[in-house]
Parts: sequence; structure tokens; C-alpha cells
Amino acid sequence: ARRLDEAEQYLEEAVALAPQDYELIALLGESMEQKSQVESAVRLFKQALASPKLDRRKPFAVMLKLKLGDIHERTREYDDSAGYYRDVMEAMERTSEYGLNMLEVQPPFLKNRAETYERFSNVFRLAKRYDDSLRALRLAQAAQPRGTRFSLNIAEVYIEQEKYAQALEYLEKYLTEQTPQGSQA
Repeated sequence: ARRLDEAEQYLEEAVALAPQDYELIALLGESMEQKSQVESAVRLFKQALASPKLDRRKPFAVMLKLKLGDIHERTREYDDSAGYYRDVMEAMERTSEYGLNMLEVQPPFLKNRAETYERFSNVFRLAKRYDDSLRALRLAQAAQPRGTRFSLNIAEVYIEQEKYAQALEYLEKYLTEQTPQGSQA
């Protein structure tokens, strides 16, 4: 534990010497997050994201936004989380513009797009950003066309908005998708 504290101290000194080095700042943020110092981690991740040296259309910026969205989701700050997830979703739709198609190893959020979009949709729904929620679910459907649960999720979003005709349409679609071929309900 002593060596970790020393390493963190050196990292803090390095950040003080290079306050615009977004990689150092993010590394210090990771250290704070590992120590469950969430507020400090968020502050540092935001500082890294605000660095003028960081190109907002690079994978590092997208990963910082994903991390901030995740932290805000865990702390039930859904509106903040939704803002970051919306930016990540945009990057997922334009991978070449954000350099996400050039990564040697795809991060899990890109490998499992349907699950990522579904997760984002839930946060958008909790933040009452229903249009974003529906858009994320449609992207999830496109990423996993055989995923029948998305119709049910879309229906739930319409129910929350009291749009019962649309909800019924997607509930019927869900039930049809659940009925095996050749059988009758």
C-alpha cells in the first residue's frame, strides 16, 4: 500500500508539472476511482476531457466519456450519464471519424454493441430522454436483429410516455416474435 501511495504522489506531482497532459490526469483519475474516491475521479476525468491537447474525436476522449457516463450511472445521476452516453453513441455510429475503427483491440462496448445500446437506452429512459432511448433501442435492434427483447423495451418506453397505441404495437410484435413458427397463440 505504501508503494501505491508513493506512486500516486508522483503522479500528482507530474500532473502539477504538466496540467494539460490528459493521459496523466486520467491515470490519476483511475487511481482515485480504484480507491473509491469517486468525486475526485470524476473531477480528474473531466479535467482530462477539457484539456486543449485532447482531440474530442479520438478514442481516448470517447473512453473518458464512457467512463464518466458509467460513474454517473452508478451514482444514479442519470441526466449527467445520459449526456456522456449520447456522445459515446454518436462516436459508435461514426467509428471512422473517431478513430474507433483503428483500434487494435475492440473494447467491450464496441464488441457488444446491442448490449451497449440497450444499457444506454435504459439510462436515457431513467433520465426521461425518451427519443434518445428509442434511438438507442433501434440501434440495438440493428446490431442484433434477432434480439426479440428490444421490442418489449421499446414498448416500455412508449408506456412511460403514455403512448399506448405505439406500446401495443411493439408488445404485439414482441409476442409474435416469441411465438414459434407454425404454432398458434
